[in-house]
Order: sequence, then structure tokens, then C-alpha cells
Amino acid sequence: AHTDAETAAITVAITDNLVEYPNRTIEISQTLIDYVVVVDAIGDPNGIVSGTTQITKNPIGLKIANMTTELIKNSGYFKDGMSFQTGAGGVSLAVAVDMKAEMIKNNIV
Repeated sequence: AHTDAETAAITVAITDNLVEYPNRTIEISQTLIDYVVVVDAIGDPNGIVSGTTQITKNPIGLKIANMTTELIKNSGYFKDGMSFQTGAGGVSLAVAVDMKAEMIKNNIV
């Protein structure tokens, strides 16, 4: 998120917990934020597994996920202590499932 905030043309922070200024425990500097939007609650837990946030069942998407997992495994970065992030789309979630299995199989945390 920090890199995104540094490179974005406009950065909007959304919170349901606005605190008094100055906030001593920040992750992203105020100098990188253009707008702060306060909402009653962030997200709708009833919508977490809907739309694009379902693991793909599409054979092409599953093939892409499998090939992506193989790429990560052979990248040189697939080792204990690694970190990776996926999106919320169906193929990304399939990659996360595949990576979990591979990490368990290879004792990687």
C-alpha cells in the first residue's frame, strides 16, 4: 500500500476509525494522502465470497493459476521467509490455494 500511495496520482484513505491528530502509529505518511473519507463501516462481510471473490472454476483460469504457481516456485524467491500478495479475482485466489499447498509441501512459512 505504501508504494501505491507514493506513485498514485491521487491517494484516498478510507477509515471507520478517525483518530485525533497527530496519529503516532501511521503506516502511510500524511504527505502521501490527498483525501480522507470516513465511513460508518468498512466492507460488507456478507459480500466477501461473491462475484470476483470466488476461486475460478474456468479451465483456462485454472491453467493460468497453475502456470503462475510454477513460475513463482521457479523464480528463486520461493523459499522460507518469502512474502507474496495476490488480488481478489478468481485466478488470483486459485494461485493462493496452489501456493498454500506448495508451501506446506515444501515446509515454507
